[in-house]
Amino acid sequence: MKKVFAILLPLMLIISTASCSQNSSSSKSLSAENVTKTQVTDFSESETEPENESSAAETESETNPVTEAKQDKEDPAEGTNYTKGTFEDGVYTNEFSDIRINIPDEMERVPDSDLQKQKQQSIAALTEDSDIIRESAVIWDSWFANNNDCMYIRFINTKKAFPDVEEITVEKMLDDNREWTDKFTADAGIVPEWKEREIISLGGEEYTRDAYTIGSDYCYLYMRRIDDDFICSISINGKSIDKTTDYYESLFE
Repeated sequence: MKKVFAILLPLMLIISTASCSQNSSSSKSLSAENVTKTQVTDFSESETEPENESSAAETESETNPVTEAKQDKEDPAEGTNYTKGTFEDGVYTNEFSDIRINIPDEMERVPDSDLQKQKQQSIAALTEDSDIIRESAVIWDSWFANNNDCMYIRFINTKKAFPDVEEITVEKMLDDNREWTDKFTADAGIVPEWKEREIISLGGEEYTRDAYTIGSDYCYLYMRRIDDDFICSISINGKSIDKTTDYYESLFE
């Protein structure tokens, strides 16, 4: 239970400008420079340099011999009712979790290959077996992004992530995320500004929301228990501070 947060907020999410911006390699934000040295998928690279993807993956495998073993874990969807979300005519739909989101025109759907590569990089950064099991039990369903902002939709199979724990609650996961975020940012001299946690409705379903800012970055994290297996996590973060929770929550049908 000490590292539930490894699932909720991989390092690339807290440095949203690095994972969303087309100029992530030149980002000079305090959080990007001082908080982490982990590899982050550059959104622009997926569009402009597709020929480098396979060679990059080969290089990572060669330089990190445990990567393949870390990623060779049981499919978190196996034996569950999970179905992957779809994206058509600007609308993301996931019937399994009753989600419909009108994705803003300026946000593009990132290819699944890049989404899975980002998950693999998150797993590859871990060293403890328990952390690897937890991160491997997360389904990275969809990712939408533009130069400034990101939206990640994930499903955490809590039975497979925490096989020795009888019940994992949304509140517990959010609490651990908050504790980790405070510690993580403190190492870089940054103090997150937390808003009051709220129970809100998205598309007629009840979610628990944590909203906070880290420097000039905003972070909105929504979580809901879907069934006995899964908790749904929707992370929205980036630089467009004028796009409030009201803006994003109005996109849900």
